[in-house]
Amino acid sequence: MINIFTYGSLMFAPVWDSLVTNHYPSEPAVLGGYRRFAVSGEEYPVIVPDNNHACVQGVVYFAVSPADLARLDDFEGAYYQRKAVYVIAGSKRVLADVYALHPDYYNLASNQPWDAERFSRTGIYRFMERYKGFE
Repeated sequence: MINIFTYGSLMFAPVWDSLVTNHYPSEPAVLGGYRRFAVSGEEYPVIVPDNNHACVQGVVYFAVSPADLARLDDFEGAYYQRKAVYVIAGSKRVLADVYALHPDYYNLASNQPWDAERFSRTGIYRFMERYKGFE
């Protein structure tokens, strides 16, 4: 079982719940050393390594099953690489995997930060419509 840190569409229950088959406890968390950017023409973000002062707010899901992890790997696809990182959840340092943008695809990251609030208001609906067929 692996903990998964999410920082974009997977932070939102409608997206997460459409992909996984089990219920997982979760907690807000922060990942240091990365920066989150919008992807041009898309609703979702990517993260790339950055200086140690950068950080990304997100959610960590605990003890994700191998079957659900395989589904998440398929969903994230070739643009991402799953990496082990440490996040801060509450007052705890937690080992978790994160889907970071693969260096071969850094050109997909815009220079604009991703707006989670805008995603929650409008972008999630477009995102769910576009990806509703994922199985």
